[in-house]
Amino acid sequence: MAYQPKSYRKFLATSVAAAMVATVATPAAFAEQKQFSDLTESHWAYENIMYLVEKGAMQGDLGKDTVRPNDNINRAEAAVIIAKTLDLDVDLDVTTDAFRDVPATHWANPYIAAVQAQKPGVLNGYNGMYRPGDTITRQEMASITYNAYKEELELVEGVEIPFTDTENLTWGKEFIEVLYSNGIIAGATNKTFNPTGNVTRAQAAAFVHRTEVEDEREPRDVIVDPIDEELAVESVSAINARTLEVKFNQAVDTQVAKLEVVKSTIKQNVSNTTWASDNQSVTIELSSKLTQGEYTVNVTGVSEETLTKSVDVENEKVDSIEILSDVAVVDNTNNPTTATVAYQVKNQYGEDITKTTTLTTNDVNNVEASPATGVVTLKNFNTGTKVGDKLPVTLVHAESAKSATKVVTLSAASAVTDVAVTGIYNKDGKALNEDSNLTTDAFYLLVDVKDQYGNPITGATAAAAGLIKSETNPTVISAAGTGNAVTLTELTIDGKKQLGLRLNAPGTGLKAGESQLTLISTTSGKNATYKINVAETTRTDVVNLSAPALAVANEDILVPVSVLDKEGKEVTDLKVLNDAQKGVKVTFGASSVSNPFVKAADGNVYIKVSSSNEGVLPLVAQSSTFKVATSTIKVEKAAVPTTIRGLKNPLALATTNTKTITVADLVIEDQYGRDMKSADVSAYLSANNKGILIEKANPSATVVTLPSTLADQTIKHNAGVTVTAGSANGSETLRFLLADADGTNSIAASTAEATVRVTDGTEYASYELVSIGKVQAADIQSAGPKSFTVNGVLNGSKVALVQGADFTASISGGKTTGVATVANGEITVEADRLNTNTDREQIDTEFTLRVTINATGEVIEQKFIVSPADKKVADFFFTSAAPTSNYDLAKGITEATVESGSTVADLETTDSTPLVVNVATVDQYGNKDVRAISADTVTIVPERVADVTITHNGTANAEVALRSGVTESTVTFKVTIGGATKDIKVKVTQ
Repeated sequence: MAYQPKSYRKFLATSVAAAMVATVATPAAFAEQKQFSDLTESHWAYENIMYLVEKGAMQGDLGKDTVRPNDNINRAEAAVIIAKTLDLDVDLDVTTDAFRDVPATHWANPYIAAVQAQKPGVLNGYNGMYRPGDTITRQEMASITYNAYKEELELVEGVEIPFTDTENLTWGKEFIEVLYSNGIIAGATNKTFNPTGNVTRAQAAAFVHRTEVEDEREPRDVIVDPIDEELAVESVSAINARTLEVKFNQAVDTQVAKLEVVKSTIKQNVSNTTWASDNQSVTIELSSKLTQGEYTVNVTGVSEETLTKSVDVENEKVDSIEILSDVAVVDNTNNPTTATVAYQVKNQYGEDITKTTTLTTNDVNNVEASPATGVVTLKNFNTGTKVGDKLPVTLVHAESAKSATKVVTLSAASAVTDVAVTGIYNKDGKALNEDSNLTTDAFYLLVDVKDQYGNPITGATAAAAGLIKSETNPTVISAAGTGNAVTLTELTIDGKKQLGLRLNAPGTGLKAGESQLTLISTTSGKNATYKINVAETTRTDVVNLSAPALAVANEDILVPVSVLDKEGKEVTDLKVLNDAQKGVKVTFGASSVSNPFVKAADGNVYIKVSSSNEGVLPLVAQSSTFKVATSTIKVEKAAVPTTIRGLKNPLALATTNTKTITVADLVIEDQYGRDMKSADVSAYLSANNKGILIEKANPSATVVTLPSTLADQTIKHNAGVTVTAGSANGSETLRFLLADADGTNSIAASTAEATVRVTDGTEYASYELVSIGKVQAADIQSAGPKSFTVNGVLNGSKVALVQGADFTASISGGKTTGVATVANGEITVEADRLNTNTDREQIDTEFTLRVTINATGEVIEQKFIVSPADKKVADFFFTSAAPTSNYDLAKGITEATVESGSTVADLETTDSTPLVVNVATVDQYGNKDVRAISADTVTIVPERVADVTITHNGTANAEVALRSGVTESTVTFKVTIGGATKDIKVKVTQ
């Protein structure tokens, strides 16, 4: 049975409706879907959402049973809802140029145009921009609603406005007050409206329901809508003697969250709170130590109800006692009277509580433990006690029954007794921050160590043997050494020897934060503490999306985007934007996008996405501060050859000569009026059994001839059609049509014409010698002769001339001995003709080709270099084309996949039916080739270091494998072949 509201009042709040839907469908389509897996009757906004579903103003995801009550909606979708709910006349062929970031091709432009024309003043922009991809804010929602229905709304007198964050608004305050006084809108908290906050679909539904149905409006004392009913506290635990850690099931809005800790109805004093970078956990440090009993944490401001969770805590207790050395240092070598050795006491949290713990010893008269210094003193030695004697030491904590026993050796040898940390050192003077690469760029704590005699200890091994370390937060940064042990490095700084304690990043990578390191002498108990601060670098905060100029299936879609950091400065560094923690997470459709940010040829930053299917897909971008921007992108059908414009260059032939016309010779456009690459056209022809038919406009003309059958007159994806010139001067028109591969079923709408000129050579306006380029000596690597071309130029077209018949040629340069000839349009220069250096090694040598045109006597000369160097790849690109394929028709690719435990030779394309990845190469002599990958070196750069293991990196056999438990990760292969290095993004799978 359909849901029925209590009563009706025809009154639609436009702006909130904007936050309700992602696409537009007919009411009938809405009515068919009444159940959603993510919306139960117990949901606080169930009736609000179902009311809008019944009215056709909200729908679920097409093909799914979800309505996404906690998702936001952007301003482009708002315009659509405004136009639809106000029943405006929307003509999809009518657009507006009111906003420069909403071009005529933008899917929402007709709806914006309708609102602008029929309800002026409702939609407002920002300095000429509409910001269609921005999520609509609560302030904007109030403004749009008021402007759309201001004649039907008025301020209800006598209602106190509780919001403290709307007092100083430069605009919108009056709209908020009118809507609140009518019981239509609610606050983010009891005291704040949060004007710049986003609007969820559930909140939007509640807003509209209250506007439409007066009986559904809230009493004035109920002013807070739930932000997310599923937010919950997962756990509360004591992590040290003063600190509780609270974990949530999802990110929390830390700006509005309020925390309190209660024990036995008494509110505890909190000295500090620290939220994790993902906002899903917080540590609460109390002013005093935790004592036995139940502690309850209450969280308000983030949901309609107070979130609460408790934990039972024990009193602090001794968990372990350790005597830190086997050696006790004596006060006098010849006649010792005392000796000392350090000890340490830890509580159940692993914290050092030596100074607050009193211990008893095995001999209270002769063995004394001092909490203040953490040192055991052995005294009142018997006559004859000497260095080398062994004495027992036992320390006992009676209350916990914990103890430690060790036999120590009296020693006069130099031992660490004093330690100091003087600062952080980096050889380049860099500051330590979360972007620092501690693997390649070393940072050290500088450590000064002295023995009991006041002498510096400069040996790393000796100094480290007398120290242990304690770290408060090794998840931020850690010091070299296993466990509590210390590993020191001997450094030379400004000519002076110093000891350094190298800093290391944790396994999950370096992150912003602070850790306190304490170094403790194992003999004297003296210690030094140093706070290591890893500074935070640029993080993304606000994302603004715009519509792409055109989105086409199977192509890269470049979405214009601007990203601001926390200070409002634009972020354009791709490393930051694509960073997993500091950057922006992007999903397109149902899939997350790896490294989505790119810089295009215009220098601007874009989000690059793609889809193999046409349709309307949502793009969601979430900054590091959990701010979300959304945009709906309409992906058009994949590009196909639609219109032939003609030949790329005018065509002329010498009498009786031939020309083979291929796909690469034609200008072909897709259905969007864009020139298509030859490789894309060839791929389409191959996949669809199509071709390009060439026919003569006048079949009886004899200026040129074509093959006799339609099939032979049709250009295939990998073969051309030969046009043969007649024996007399003249011109003829050829037609080009898209057709089946056998020449039948041609598409007349695709017809293009081109004129072919046939000449006997007496009409050329000028002549040219095409650039020869660098030439390899003919007998090096069996290079063979190098061809060259002399053209006659006629009306913009070029005709290749024949040596002997049309011109003569000679060659000069290099040594006077050795082979250097020119015949049949080919240059042959062997290595023995090259000049040599002082070591009698053949070197690059300049030669000159001299061409004389027979008809005019004109002389053309060109200098060129002949080299003895072996062929070496000068440039290449990755391709799925098979080896020996036509280089000019090979299509480049930028992404690939590989199974765990594989090398670059195992790369495959990301197609549903994967192909082997090869390379299309060109060497320094211009020779082109498509071949299997044979890399000189491969460097693999992981997106997440913790996901993969890499072996043999920087060699040709570099291999990447997933770590245990990881099912997929993304890396970049930096492949060097010859003199070129190219990157390809690779998804590593099981």
